[in-house]
Amino acid sequence: MQVEQNLQKAYRSIFDNDFEGAIHWFEQALAEGQDNADIHYRLSITCARSGQLEKAIHHARLAATLEPAHKEYKSHYDRLQSKELTLMAKKLLEKPQDPVRGLAKSAVALLERAVQLDPLSVIAQLWPVYSLW
Repeated sequence: MQVEQNLQKAYRSIFDNDFEGAIHWFEQALAEGQDNADIHYRLSITCARSGQLEKAIHHARLAATLEPAHKEYKSHYDRLQSKELTLMAKKLLEKPQDPVRGLAKSAVALLERAVQLDPLSVIAQLWPVYSLW
């Protein structure tokens, strides 16, 4: 089956630290079996490792949607959303602040949601503290 061959090539690419190649082969595998949550999940992990957060979130969401009872898929999706919210908050905190600190309040709200999604995210928990220094 072509899906299995593409997956083997993807894993070989990961072994060779060729994450772009792995992404390509995972995508090829998905072309054969679009409703495969596990392939979406593995592609998401590879995209996240390659710094492609938006694409990683997309595939994590698909995996979690296709198999809503699978806790690992949901947890992975939550962690990626937390990372995205943390990056959004960081961008807000790096902007010049207005007198009533509206941007900071918005950033804190994003970070609070990030911590809800990923309670182990040290960055989301500590970023407001560092930004005040």
